Amino acid sequence: MNKTEKMGCGASAARKEISSFTLPHDDPDRPGRTKLLTEYRAAYTLDFDLCDKGLPPCTLKLPCLEKDSSAVREAGAKLGGAALVKGAVVFKKVANVVGAVVDTIASAFTTITPQASKTEDERFRDALSDYYEMFSGVGEFPTPLIMDDWRSDRVFGWLRVNGVNPTLIAQCAPSAPLPMTNVSALDAKVKNLLPTSHTVATMHAAGRLFVCDYRKEMPGVMCDPKLCGLVPVVLLFLNDEKQIMPLAIELSLWPEPTPAPQDTCVFTPLDDPLTWLSAKVHVNSVDISYNTIVPHVLRTHMCMESVYISMRRNLSVRHPIHELLIENFWFTTIINDFGRKLLLVEDGPLATARSFGPKGMFQFIKNAGENVDFASFHVPSCIKKRGLADTVNLPEFYWRDDATELWGHVATFVEESLARFYVSAKDVTDDIELRDWFQEMTASRKEKRGCGFLGLSAPRTPQDVNTFVTMILYNCSAGHATVNNGQYEYFAFVPQAPGIFRMPLERMKNAIAPGGKPITLVEFVNAMPSAKEAETQTATAKILTQKSDDLLGSYRADFFKKEASSATALGKFQRSLKAMTDRIDRRQSFIKYNFLNPAQIAQGIAI
Repeated sequence: MNKTEKMGCGASAARKEISSFTLPHDDPDRPGRTKLLTEYRAAYTLDFDLCDKGLPPCTLKLPCLEKDSSAVREAGAKLGGAALVKGAVVFKKVANVVGAVVDTIASAFTTITPQASKTEDERFRDALSDYYEMFSGVGEFPTPLIMDDWRSDRVFGWLRVNGVNPTLIAQCAPSAPLPMTNVSALDAKVKNLLPTSHTVATMHAAGRLFVCDYRKEMPGVMCDPKLCGLVPVVLLFLNDEKQIMPLAIELSLWPEPTPAPQDTCVFTPLDDPLTWLSAKVHVNSVDISYNTIVPHVLRTHMCMESVYISMRRNLSVRHPIHELLIENFWFTTIINDFGRKLLLVEDGPLATARSFGPKGMFQFIKNAGENVDFASFHVPSCIKKRGLADTVNLPEFYWRDDATELWGHVATFVEESLARFYVSAKDVTDDIELRDWFQEMTASRKEKRGCGFLGLSAPRTPQDVNTFVTMILYNCSAGHATVNNGQYEYFAFVPQAPGIFRMPLERMKNAIAPGGKPITLVEFVNAMPSAKEAETQTATAKILTQKSDDLLGSYRADFFKKEASSATALGKFQRSLKAMTDRIDRRQSFIKYNFLNPAQIAQGIAI
């Protein structure tokens, strides 16, 4: 496409030239632009067939522009691309490796003979030896970060702020009631856990209580009773060392806002060790299910595909926003097509290796996907809204720190890249392609008119445009890395976060009742997933955390070669990312948090 230099055409007087990338009202070849956009609109269709299941509109028929792209075939030769183009083959290959190691797990469950002379850690390692032996420490299956200390309360608290669901935790606002069914009984159960002279009420008033309320996030999601899935509310506190620690876990049979007393029970670190560990494992089991469906599959993969298809339909390839974002969407439709066919099905690994079962999985998707609030993609606002912005009193929140810094770098890059195009509010309001894109993004999906996103309003200023584009670029890269990159470290070692944990609530209630029988190690191990379930979980975690060759800040598009201001912005962005990587590499922490290290963040959603 030849570069055209021309003044005027409705452009701001501050502009010196019009390049091959222009806003529609500045394009000297508007008929040609319209014709090309019409062709793209025909090629990229919004399909609404899966909307009744809660998924945003997608493209069920891959456009030939992508399916037959030489770039796609070239990427298919790489491991990352192989997971897209030859996903089933890769999955079977990895699963076979894991399966060879775990084939004996099921028989091991019934032959455990704990030896009293051994330490607790040694007894656990013996009882769960088949799981431990899946990891060699090097090579194909390196030792996951937390495998050696997975039972500690310190690790459990750490995972709430630096795990794969760090946006779930929130401060318990002093002005709001605690979100637990039986708060009055808490003081007596946890008084020896709190800092000296403190009660639950004083900790609440001081802003030192936090909650992970899965019940709020899972309305109406019924777990399969045979799989013993429970819905937790986790209450945590900030100790005097400024560490997040668990205070109590309320487990419920049903995902109701206020479950009946007989259907719920509160557990604390003062209960017998295996009962308390079982409560934490139930939380981690739900955590892996929640991560899979809501922040990962739905909010990054499926929502961003819907954004992408709508962008292709409404923004010309000459539009600067199209050129800025296109690199972040490569392969998204392809990996999602693979996922819908092999993962989001009744006999797929998500439905068969998670405690919600097939029915619960689709219920989960539907409930979470019907009302996606786009404003929730604005990371700084969400951190503030959840009461988590205090870096002094909440210092070990590395996801928050890295996400905030990354957001700033992305926002600056976007602003400086688009500054030449959007000089005034008039440039925004005159952009008919941007207007049409927003209209389709917010139009009702039930009426089959658009993506149905909430929390979006048409931009009126250049800053509105910059914020919107930042939300998309960040979510496609750092947002996906947040919920994806830690899966191997936190989910591959199955006992720490089993997709299915068959420990009934009634058995746990009996263990803490007066005269009750404590849970035994044999019972605990027998509640773990079967060999096949464990194989599926570990293989999936391995596949989904393959490192990408195309990292955040890697651009090959002509946009940056032809636009001097954007090329300058890109160089600055890349230097900022490199400085951030150097800082994270030097950082000392309890557990290494590396998932938002720019050297680990893929440019887009391609796995």
